[in-house]
Amino acid sequence: MNTLPQNLTLSAATTVWLAHYEISGYSRSTIAIYGQAIQNLGRFLVSHDRSPDVRSVDLAILDAWRRHLFEVGCATATVDRYIR
Repeated sequence: MNTLPQNLTLSAATTVWLAHYEISGYSRSTIAIYGQAIQNLGRFLVSHDRSPDVRSVDLAILDAWRRHLFEVGCATATVDRYIR
């Protein structure tokens, strides 16, 4: 059963997701890093003509994004943190 609302944008899902981490006591810097990672993923989706709907994010696009991060010079630690 699919429980996601129709047209759940990455931005809207991120707001809820980050609020959960804030309530759970994660540090502001961790939450900011997670938010930056999702913004980066969102820009990647748009640049690859993918919908900003969370359903457009699958393993193939995450793998492509991961490769892209390395191609633009991100350090392994940064890529690992973004993928996490």
